Amino acid sequence: MPAAILNAHKLAFFSVPKAGSTSMKMVLYELEHGKPWTGDPDRVHPQFPTHQIREEDFEATEGFWRYAIIRDPISRLLSAYGNRVHHHHDIRKYAAPRLLERLLFPIRHPGLSLYPDRDSFYCKLQCYQTLSFSIWHHTAPISTFIGDNLDRFDAIYRIEDIPLLEAQLSNHTGRRITLPREQTAGEKIKLDMLSDAARASVLSYTEPDYELLKDYYQTPS
Repeated sequence: MPAAILNAHKLAFFSVPKAGSTSMKMVLYELEHGKPWTGDPDRVHPQFPTHQIREEDFEATEGFWRYAIIRDPISRLLSAYGNRVHHHHDIRKYAAPRLLERLLFPIRHPGLSLYPDRDSFYCKLQCYQTLSFSIWHHTAPISTFIGDNLDRFDAIYRIEDIPLLEAQLSNHTGRRITLPREQTAGEKIKLDMLSDAARASVLSYTEPDYELLKDYYQTPS
């Protein structure tokens, strides 16, 4: 299944981590259960698991209104460090949750850190993705979650176009829809704050997503 199928409204939401997915899932939970999500926002995700896109996701949603929220690839990648590394400490949580593992970490993973600075994180992104599923999940290319053919969707919304999404969802469901703002905590990083090497790594890594999303976002000069 994609992130969410709501049979009552014939909705199929294909979720991209770090692109409004938590906020959208909280809305979908309320639509499905008739009451708002009141728990930890992070805990709403098991209600609508997000996984790597598969052909059967499109087969299962034939006749549904398929939509996704996308985000500028660099902005999304930079936010992953501030929110998942700096705020949630996902590398420590997933790679070394116990004291002994933390003590042995420098020996087992030379050159890496449980709390990497932003330049080291982006220069060694693939290493940190291997260490932590959460880091991989929140930094994997956007195409991982929506595929490489956007024509299969009825609507693609930039994160800047959330008001349009709210209006169209409200019209589709007959209910007033407002997306909350979730997962915004953490250090705010801009591309020009990175070292030359880290900046080059970010630009190289996001290049395929900019090609996929060329009708929505342009690679920065």
